[in-house]
Amino acid sequence: MDKKKLTLPDIIQALRDKRKQIDEMKARHAEELKPLQEWDIQMTAKLLDYLRTSGQEMIRTANGTIYKATKTRYKVHDLAAFQQHVITTQDWGLIVWRANETNSESYFAAHNSTIVPGLERTPEATLHVRAPAKPKVKGNSGQSHDSEPASEQVESL
Repeated sequence: MDKKKLTLPDIIQALRDKRKQIDEMKARHAEELKPLQEWDIQMTAKLLDYLRTSGQEMIRTANGTIYKATKTRYKVHDLAAFQQHVITTQDWGLIVWRANETNSESYFAAHNSTIVPGLERTPEATLHVRAPAKPKVKGNSGQSHDSEPASEQVESL
């Protein structure tokens, strides 16, 4: 069977079209979900209030069970005080350790490609697709500065 040959510009255009369709579908779904999510938020608040006012943690019914779970979160509101406490007590378990990617990459560049000790550097390639540039207006020299687009043949995917 003979595979259809697509040019590189054909594939790039198809990719741009599909990504646009994906974005449009996500936007439509976000709009469609809004009333459902708002209803969910309202009912959740009402049911949590019902559990609170009735003094119950769980209610079983023929249509399902509701129960309350509590998760406590901590937000740093005084960074200096928190840092001082951790350093003074050496209670390192209070910290979530994660490398700052921007600063780690700056260190890498500034130190002759040396990685910060204890880190692993893994570059990840991503593909970005842009619309073609608009034709440039001829300048005083009378020549356009755009190059001819690539028209390589590649096997269809």
